[in-house]
Amino acid sequence: MSLSDIAKFLTTHNGRDKFVRTLCYSTRLISTLISSERYADSLNKIGSELSSVRTTLRLFDDIPMLNYTLTYGFGKQVCQDANPILSSGLINHLSINVKLVFFLISLTTSHLWQEEDKVVRLLNVLMNAIDQTYYPIEHIAWAADHKLLTLDSNPWWVATSWCWVISLYLGLIK
Repeated sequence: MSLSDIAKFLTTHNGRDKFVRTLCYSTRLISTLISSERYADSLNKIGSELSSVRTTLRLFDDIPMLNYTLTYGFGKQVCQDANPILSSGLINHLSINVKLVFFLISLTTSHLWQEEDKVVRLLNVLMNAIDQTYYPIEHIAWAADHKLLTLDSNPWWVATSWCWVISLYLGLIK
């Protein structure tokens, strides 16, 4: 990997987050493996600061996450031509109730969706909902830690942990 490749990687939000996350987890892992308490404490402090950086940077992830969730919706359609109502433009002339019924029926028509497995599609939608919930909860916890809100941040951090665990669990099931 060249210096140019590393620079390109670190200039993106995703690249920088992956790098900081890897460094954060590495310092915490190494701190458990070394025998010197002084160095272990130093590595834990570094890991804690890197974790704080990631939390602060996630303050700006709401809009990208919302965009992703809205773009994904209930799973992306693969082929609109598979259904004559979708491909002909007739859907634009139907009432909202008929559109809703058609949409609900189309959710069960797996050939219209990238994720042909209905369970995978459902798990992705649930993961998006949980991940979308995570961000505002984390923002409240962060704001409370920084005395921007006068409330105890601990229950909010516990809630973010639950969101994270549930999302992780759904991802493993998927």
